[in-house]
Amino acid sequence: MIDRLIYATLEDLPRVCRFYRAVCDKQATDRYTPRWHYGIYPAEDDLRAHIRRRHLLLGLEGGGLAAAIVLLDHEDEEYRGAAWHFSEKTHRVCVWHLFAVSPLYRGRHNGRNMLLRVLRLCRQRGFRAVHLDVTKGNDAAERLYTGLGFRFVEEKDVFYEDTGVMAVRLFEFDLSKLEEHPMKDLSWFEANEQRIPKNEVRTRFAPSPTGYMHVGNLRTALYTYLIARHNKGKFILRIEDTDQGRLVEGAVDVIYKTMAECHLDHDEGPDVGGPVAPYVQTERRPYYKEYAELLMQRGHAYRCFCEKAESEEDSGEFDRGDDPCRCMPQEESDRRALAGEKYVIRQRIPHEGTTTFHDEIFGDITVENKTLDDQVLIKRDGLPTYNFANVIDDHLMGITHVVRGNEYLSSAPKYNLLYEGFGWDIPKYVHCSPVMRDAHNKMSKRHGDPSYEDLIAQGFLTDAVLNYVALLGWSPRGEQEIFSLEEMIEVFEMSGISKSPAIFDIEKLRYFNAEYIRRMSAEDFARVAEPFIRRSVKDPRFDVAAIAALLQQRTEVLTEIPEKVDFFDTLPEYGPELFVHKKSKSDETSAKEMLSAVIPAFEALECWDDEHILGCMSALVEQLGVKNAKLMWPVRIAAAGKAVTPGGAVEICRILGKDETVRRLKLGLAKLG
Repeated sequence: MIDRLIYATLEDLPRVCRFYRAVCDKQATDRYTPRWHYGIYPAEDDLRAHIRRRHLLLGLEGGGLAAAIVLLDHEDEEYRGAAWHFSEKTHRVCVWHLFAVSPLYRGRHNGRNMLLRVLRLCRQRGFRAVHLDVTKGNDAAERLYTGLGFRFVEEKDVFYEDTGVMAVRLFEFDLSKLEEHPMKDLSWFEANEQRIPKNEVRTRFAPSPTGYMHVGNLRTALYTYLIARHNKGKFILRIEDTDQGRLVEGAVDVIYKTMAECHLDHDEGPDVGGPVAPYVQTERRPYYKEYAELLMQRGHAYRCFCEKAESEEDSGEFDRGDDPCRCMPQEESDRRALAGEKYVIRQRIPHEGTTTFHDEIFGDITVENKTLDDQVLIKRDGLPTYNFANVIDDHLMGITHVVRGNEYLSSAPKYNLLYEGFGWDIPKYVHCSPVMRDAHNKMSKRHGDPSYEDLIAQGFLTDAVLNYVALLGWSPRGEQEIFSLEEMIEVFEMSGISKSPAIFDIEKLRYFNAEYIRRMSAEDFARVAEPFIRRSVKDPRFDVAAIAALLQQRTEVLTEIPEKVDFFDTLPEYGPELFVHKKSKSDETSAKEMLSAVIPAFEALECWDDEHILGCMSALVEQLGVKNAKLMWPVRIAAAGKAVTPGGAVEICRILGKDETVRRLKLGLAKLG
């Protein structure tokens, strides 16, 4: 294997020529064994003949004869400058300078195509394997290698004359795989790659249409939206309907309705289209099988013909024994598939080593590969599993930030291996801790916890719900708690998302809702309150706006409204004891005296508004020599028939009108004998 590397430049041509002659004469010396000399871009006449013969000998590998082929005169420009080292003893070839040639820098897909052609040519020349080395830290090159089926061999420190000691990672490709798995035509895949939007932040909300929008889902949608908008990016809506057994009719409409009500407008989606349509997973079905087969071709997946119950497939248990189909020869797998046998396609997880992924909240997490199971990618019905479809779709849609619940943390290493298997860039993961009902239990519809629709039905305002939900796991800087959506867009940072679960507190939400109600304009509150007012106040004589004005500072949730104002339509039954109020110094006797005085005064009023009603009562108070409350209390009780009302005697009387007020006061007086 590699012991030491020395780089040869054009200035080294005389030494290279001497070395070449020594190798040709098989006169290896200690000076050149067991070193590797890297290929060069020859420009000297005395080397061009060797270049044209395509077999310039440059080095030795472990004592075996080694050679480099520099295809400078090949008809395809992509080959020019590529140099290969190989050993006659091992029949292994080492490709070098592949990633120094210009096609790679014009796009990674050109580099992939070039490498595939190199592999084919190596196979044609009779080699058994190809080695590629890469400087540690060159993640893009590593993803390209592993995506084509190269396996990591070893890492070693090597010496370069110009840069000194550097860590180098060696990869190997078994060329027998190339024979067993003819490379798919990549033009279709390349066309998909060309469609991917780039150079912008792109997030997606990808709900399953299962009937309602629970609080955790709404928070995911909100965080996803805020990340996109804060970074001037795109927000995408994608419907993930691969789990056909859980679909609920009309659930997609619920998603659209919720997103619209919450002002989470999406730039791309099933209803508005976009550059990477379609945006419904079942409409993308042809994609998944093609990519699964490409993954099989690269050695990162395999067909499994075993009969397994769905519960076993979905159990998530680790440390399972190897699937017997994992080592099935490809010819047998192909034969059984062509014969019509049902199968799933499973991910081939490496047995050895570890996988590390980075999460924006939890940091770097490393897991041992032996703890990961060979998860199903394509089910027997041909539909993808969630774990496969979301990786394919996220890549093809150019998603840069993936926001989801932390229950998917355990799947993230497998997602990474899929991305690496395809040679794709890995998006930023943002795994959010759950929203809890209490310290021990997650929120669940099955346990009666409210969905977004339930909260709205319970009288909460959408903006208040959004504000509160945003703070379930996110801490903005400073003391401010009340944020408009525009303000949240401005201040939202992923660094503020907490690792700790958040507990949903309905009383805290009531506080937020009351704050939002108080901050509304009178007109806006009247508009949202009207449906609730009209549930109990059906008489069109009573002004909704006037009633709403009584309620705005006295309401926490809108569903409180009907009970608060039901007395306008129908005077409740009540007894004379309601006139008794110690603080107001009111009893049945004093109440009778007050009503007896106020009824004729009201009957004589010509102008019925707050000013004149209050003036009339104030004059009576002065005339009778009593405190305001002693008169106001019995008037309000007689007018409303309730001890607690959203407004005082003056406002209630004004809304009821003169005739209805006098009628009710006379009824109250009658109750007092």
